[in-house]
Amino acid sequence: MKILVGLGNPGSQYAGHRHNIGFMAMDRIASDHGFGPWRAKFNGDVSEGRLGADKVLLLKPTTFMNDSGRSVQAACAFHKVAPADVIVFHDELDLAPSKVRLKTGGGHAGHNGLRSIHAHLGPEYDRVRLGIGHPGHKDRVAGYVLHDFAKADQEWLDDVMRGLSDGIGQLIDGHGDKFLNAIALRAAREDPSIKAVVFRIDSNGGSTLAADVIWREAALTAQAKPMVVSMATSAASGGYYAAAGVKPIFANRSTLTGSIGIYYGKVDVSGLLGKLGVGVETQRARPGADAESMFRPYTDAERTEYGQGIKKYYDLFVGRVAQGRGMSAAQVDAIARGKIWTGAQAKKVGLVDQVGGLREALQAARTMAEVGDDTPIIELPDEDDSILGFLLSMAGARAQTPLAGVSALIPVALFDAARALAPFSVYS
Repeated sequence: MKILVGLGNPGSQYAGHRHNIGFMAMDRIASDHGFGPWRAKFNGDVSEGRLGADKVLLLKPTTFMNDSGRSVQAACAFHKVAPADVIVFHDELDLAPSKVRLKTGGGHAGHNGLRSIHAHLGPEYDRVRLGIGHPGHKDRVAGYVLHDFAKADQEWLDDVMRGLSDGIGQLIDGHGDKFLNAIALRAAREDPSIKAVVFRIDSNGGSTLAADVIWREAALTAQAKPMVVSMATSAASGGYYAAAGVKPIFANRSTLTGSIGIYYGKVDVSGLLGKLGVGVETQRARPGADAESMFRPYTDAERTEYGQGIKKYYDLFVGRVAQGRGMSAAQVDAIARGKIWTGAQAKKVGLVDQVGGLREALQAARTMAEVGDDTPIIELPDEDDSILGFLLSMAGARAQTPLAGVSALIPVALFDAARALAPFSVYS
């Protein structure tokens, strides 16, 4: 079981405050994923549901921000959930508005809600940091966070909430990078200043749910503006699935491409335990409730049921590829079934459009968008910490300083070094 916690303050007078962005995230997830009605429990409001195979509890502490940990501890104790299975969504002053970051462990950075959770659970829980920006001076912080989002913020706020909800299954599955990618694709699609997108993929695969969410975001982005896929070392299984809705696809000659396939199974130690003379007794709430147990094999009926499920997802995978590549399902099936191709081979069988690297993919995107070679390039999701960020901090600039002002802040002696370290971010 996972517990997702959104931080905020209870009461309608606080509902639109920047400090309540965690509550907003919980409300969006509950609404989009068909969770049960909110009810009072654990000194908070809770809603229960499932995300994929995982049972999930959404929690909005009603103890007020500074005492949030008491509510979270009560929920964890009742459900016997370890801190490692808790994910807290909270406002982050030190991130620009619309930025989203993940963090596990570490300090609370002065956030009173996190401070309280630290006191009750310790620091070893996951956090989704939701950027709201900084008012510029510490004396203005309280009035800033305890104030409604501005009208101008509503567009990016809605995009972030949709992105969080779309990608939450990936986060639950432990794919934090794919969670951030789903949000980044939505941000790129909705940002009118971004004229084209190069979707860089380097993935060994993952869950079908995670891949399908990214496939959807990528396909929608490709419908909205010019988009190119650039596959790096590997675009295996779910990596290729995510790319299948976009054209053109570039791959290096040796890029691991595919396999188009689905597998499922479990570890069965019943034979080993039998040899050791160890017996196991199981209490089931219903027939088949222990189907995933490692202490017994699947029954024939369960194998049939799981086989049907695997076939369903395989057909979906094949259908996604057929739709994106303009092929029939039979044509895709002939080159699928778990086969692995190099990039050069994948071009011959129709899974890739061009053999080339990131440079060629960028040039194709420029051509499709009809923009010049000197058009600035940004990377999403952008990183929190970098050598460039360190140089900027030395010059007194924050991470969210507009690029137009960066050149004025970096000492002349450091500017060439900064340009070399981040050629796609700094322009004079």
